[in-house]
Amino acid sequence: MRLAFICENGKTLDIGAALQLDPYVVRWLVADALFQCQQRISDTLDLIHVERAVRDALLAFQGGQDRYARSYVHTRTLDHRTQTTPRADLINLAFHHGGPLALVGIFYATSDAHRNPGSREVLDYIMNKASHESQLQLISRVSTFPCNPSVSDWLCRILDKLDASSQNLASMLRYLGTSRIPMVVFRRMWEHSLSWDENGEAIATSLPTNTIGSRAEFAAALRHLQHVGFVRVSGETIDLDSRISELLRARLEQTEWIAEAVRIMAHSFPKYRQLEPTRYGDIARRTITLLIWHSYVEHCERLQPLLESVFSHIDSLQLGTLVDQSCLMQLVDVCLSASYLCNKSWKITAISVAARALKEARESPYSAVLEARIHIRKSSLIYLYEETTSTVEHITFPVNDHRSKAFSADLAMLKAQGCVHLNALASAMEYLAGFNPSWNGVVSSFGAAQEKKVAFMRARILRFEGRFQEAYELVRSLPSTGNKTVSLLGILLCELHRCDEGIELLNDQVTRMTRAGRVKRVRIALGYAYLIKSMQNSIRGLPLDWRSLHMARKVFQELSAPHAVTTYYDKMDHLSLLFGLAIVDHMNGNVDSALAAWEMALGTSQEYLDTGYTDLVISYSISELEARRGATTKSTTLGDYARTLFVRTGRQHHFAGLGSLWLDLIGKWLIAHGREAIIPS
Repeated sequence: MRLAFICENGKTLDIGAALQLDPYVVRWLVADALFQCQQRISDTLDLIHVERAVRDALLAFQGGQDRYARSYVHTRTLDHRTQTTPRADLINLAFHHGGPLALVGIFYATSDAHRNPGSREVLDYIMNKASHESQLQLISRVSTFPCNPSVSDWLCRILDKLDASSQNLASMLRYLGTSRIPMVVFRRMWEHSLSWDENGEAIATSLPTNTIGSRAEFAAALRHLQHVGFVRVSGETIDLDSRISELLRARLEQTEWIAEAVRIMAHSFPKYRQLEPTRYGDIARRTITLLIWHSYVEHCERLQPLLESVFSHIDSLQLGTLVDQSCLMQLVDVCLSASYLCNKSWKITAISVAARALKEARESPYSAVLEARIHIRKSSLIYLYEETTSTVEHITFPVNDHRSKAFSADLAMLKAQGCVHLNALASAMEYLAGFNPSWNGVVSSFGAAQEKKVAFMRARILRFEGRFQEAYELVRSLPSTGNKTVSLLGILLCELHRCDEGIELLNDQVTRMTRAGRVKRVRIALGYAYLIKSMQNSIRGLPLDWRSLHMARKVFQELSAPHAVTTYYDKMDHLSLLFGLAIVDHMNGNVDSALAAWEMALGTSQEYLDTGYTDLVISYSISELEARRGATTKSTTLGDYARTLFVRTGRQHHFAGLGSLWLDLIGKWLIAHGREAIIPS
């Protein structure tokens, strides 16, 4: 929460802009606010007076002349006259709750209280009049107050008293982002970094140099920084005081430390999901696979802010002068891995750093492979954000060993994805069939892992073609139990008239996953599982399955909260929800609500997609609703339009149930109205 001012024209200004516009009006508004606070909190004006005294103490502080506060930071002792007074407890509270800057402000604002009336008033208010909450809030605010420039040198002298490992760690924390730095980055620093070698097998490498030291030295350094109040540790998170970090900026920011930060992140950041080790013991394979996925994604998400912080410091630096070639190669792998996280801006940043790192690395046989991988990732982002026509046809992949052979699968899948976007499913299958995981007759571990990714994509395309049994058999042969696999498997079970199995599988996945954001597409699949079950019952002539429709609506409505739609997959999710809600209203017989829902789906479909199958489905659905209302002419016009589109598109299965069931159900209802089923079963 912060103070803002609303002008007569309705424009909102922060206090700085408002002061520039009309400082006198701002002063009176602030005065009014203060007196209102005084009515609510009786010591408000006293607190303002005390805060002013603390601010003055910080501005007047001469770090070079201080003999007491710095000694307290290191030893926690005061002179014998102060040690036995209540002021000692206040100084202790200030340091432990607010850190070194709060210590300085409170210490000197209350010094010589026996001779200085101003200091005595401040001490009396804090110790005897202020509530404990007011004490803590005042202490917390002190570190945000302006300081005398000598504070920086004072903090440097505190840091210089610590051992080298502690000083090194402080510099490293500065480059890793200052706040909320997860301990896992340091644990991974001491562990092996896993990647694929030229034989397509896992290779473990150690960090060549480590200026922070061993685990024991790190723990000791962290304790020393905690002792002097520079950092706080909460569970698995380290926080370097952001104000202290800025005041020590000139001391902490040196080229050698940004180089070390780059090396640590290049080593510690997860590079390949398949290589992330599991430490969960001997448990069921299904659960192990799920936990490996969680470990990889969660580690990536926790370390991404650190990587972003490091990137912010290397904009003007030549990476080739900071680290050696092997580190640059690792950094490219890291950037490619990190480019799957966060928003578009971050993805582009990660890819651009990868390109910089590769450009500054000396030529090696692996450079050409990395260059091709960067081009592939750039093209995949073009597909993802639907910006321009991708130049994927011009990408070639150099294959000269097991590793490059396995990576070539990414190009095959990218080309196949481009075909899927155009509904050229046969061409997509041809690209996937062109990938052979073996090199010189041998399939490496990496080749086998890539073959499974290709097989999963083949299963998706088989589903899009309506070949549900083939898709089911293929996806069942894959070991993964990630969300994508489970979502596909659940929908395939439903399309194969095994809805109860599909619903159970999808419900189980949603229950096991703890982070709702990661199961959105599983939940969409679950909503369609209920919907498909209801459709199948209606086609069989059974009574309307109210419960399944209710469950489907509940899922779709819960997922329909406004959110950013930025990628191709976001658009497909959005359309899936709109179609689902329209079908629920349609099946429930809510004609007006269903018409409104289909019209909304139509507008969105026209915004996201070229005219095609979705327009066919919507027009055919509205045609049936108009027939129910007796609007024969309008129904016929829409039906004729749907027939024209069907000649061009045929049946498509990109959206669950819309190709296999919904058109047949519409036809059945039209026949019941004495009309013709336009789309053949």
